Amino acid sequence: MIPASGFEARFGEDLGSLDSRPVVAWSDDGKALVCDGKAGRLIPASSLPHFRHVARLEPEYRVIPGDGWLGEFTHRDQRSIRRVVAWLVAPDGFGRAVFANDNGTLEDPPGDDWPTPHANIVRVWHPDTPSADDRQPSAGP
Repeated sequence: MIPASGFEARFGEDLGSLDSRPVVAWSDDGKALVCDGKAGRLIPASSLPHFRHVARLEPEYRVIPGDGWLGEFTHRDQRSIRRVVAWLVAPDGFGRAVFANDNGTLEDPPGDDWPTPHANIVRVWHPDTPSADDRQPSAGP
């Protein structure tokens, strides 16, 4: 048996009455296993009435507030600063800043000809955090 994550078994007599159960594991011969609560064991999803198919679940992203963070970018030799209005955090923990322009419209950094989003990001910072230049050396022990 191989543990499963990110899949569900779908059931229903017609498309208007679909139900689902999480796929908990894969059997040694590749069958999707779901929990049979009454029996207290895993069973093949295909053995249940009205089984239709197994589907991959979309990853669940989390959105947290931007909380005053700012991003600085260069584009065609010009610098611009945009507000981070939120952070989009993927299930693996990596995040992406969501920016707003001066009008409050959500956008990627300026310029639609960038090879990838945030390609020319200079820095992301919070105004309440001193920059490396502003920090005083510690006095030591």
